[in-house]
Amino acid sequence: MRLLPKSLAGQLLLLLLGGIFVAHGLGIALFYLDSPNAIQLAARNQITDRVASAVRLAEAAPKDSISDLMRAMSSSNETFEVAWDGVGDSIVMDGRETQVAQDLQRKLGTNDREVSVTFGERTATVSSGQNASSLAFSVTVRLQNGSWLHYLRTQIEPLKWWRDLPFSIAVSTLPVLIAIALVVGRITQPVRALARAAEQVGRGERTDPLPITGPREVQETTSAFNAMQDRLLRFVRDRTRMLAAISHDFRTPITSLRLRAELIEDQEIKSAMTRTLDEMRDMVQSTLTFAIESAAVEETRLVDLVSLVEAVADDELTLGHQIEIDSPDRLPYRCRPTSLKRAIVNLTDNAIRYGGRARLTLTNGASSIHIRIEDDGPGIPQEKLEEVFEPFTRLEMSRNRDTGGVGLGLSVARTCARAHGGDVVLSNMADHGLRAEIILPA
Repeated sequence: MRLLPKSLAGQLLLLLLGGIFVAHGLGIALFYLDSPNAIQLAARNQITDRVASAVRLAEAAPKDSISDLMRAMSSSNETFEVAWDGVGDSIVMDGRETQVAQDLQRKLGTNDREVSVTFGERTATVSSGQNASSLAFSVTVRLQNGSWLHYLRTQIEPLKWWRDLPFSIAVSTLPVLIAIALVVGRITQPVRALARAAEQVGRGERTDPLPITGPREVQETTSAFNAMQDRLLRFVRDRTRMLAAISHDFRTPITSLRLRAELIEDQEIKSAMTRTLDEMRDMVQSTLTFAIESAAVEETRLVDLVSLVEAVADDELTLGHQIEIDSPDRLPYRCRPTSLKRAIVNLTDNAIRYGGRARLTLTNGASSIHIRIEDDGPGIPQEKLEEVFEPFTRLEMSRNRDTGGVGLGLSVARTCARAHGGDVVLSNMADHGLRAEIILPA
């Protein structure tokens, strides 16, 4: 299967060429299996016509000129000769030979004429002096004066079934290849456009509706893709708008409760209620910020991914955090830089918060790009590695917003990565520490 072309055009061409070869093979097999070798050398009617003409000429010509006439009718692979010796009584003709003999008698106008027909293989000497096997077709006819006309047709090099095959295939294949090259290009062009658009949508980009062109099946697929993209964008837009509206509306009752909590005289209850309301406010504010940023349309553009990662590292160093970076000199990449930077920042902040320092490594693989953020923290229990991606999930149970946040950092990071067609994967390192890896399609 590795030898099969991967493109639709290549597979169609291979299929058509295979059909042409099979058709030629079957045609040749049927022809050569159905026809004896002697009939391959000359059509039966042509031979019987020439022999009948030679018989009439020999019987009408003067006796002393018959030999010259026979020599004049002979050629390199045909021999005419008149002699008094005929054929033996031991020769028995098969069905095909008998049919040729009857055809010749009919053309001579009599059924009483003695005719003997044989065809098969004979040995002849070629110009090099070597013996070669050849196909032979011989006819012997008794003339009116009692002499015999002998006709022999030979071909020193027997007819090979593959001799005409290259020419036949070339004549039948070249026009097909030219026509298919034009037609397949027209058919596959909208398919390639559809594949590119699907890849862009998978990366979170928004594309213009594709033109409805090509065969009916391709038009139906393109139309369904356009409708799917429109519904998907409308669904995400409506969901984000609803989330932003809910988060915005929550701020009013939270503010009202905060004012009422200030009127409570019991300081312990007041402090507990204030912390809870502040936490709710931060959660709502984080959700609203996330919804607003998700609703914003950021254009995909080509950036230097190394510069993007270095900018995150510089910001952390400015804040006095310990951070190391290992990356190539330059790595151009098409992305939405603000969204992708936010994912890197969230994972880097987590590494610094729980591990004290962060190590950023950027590698470019054959089919994907990896951004690794490692820390020296305690890691995460194996059974919690996926659970922490759920919104508002916190493993730090102190309820301290400064140490645990609101539980949206990892969820936002994975959402940003998946919007680019990638993902975020967490894993514990061998000794200690956590590795967060952003995987992006190359």
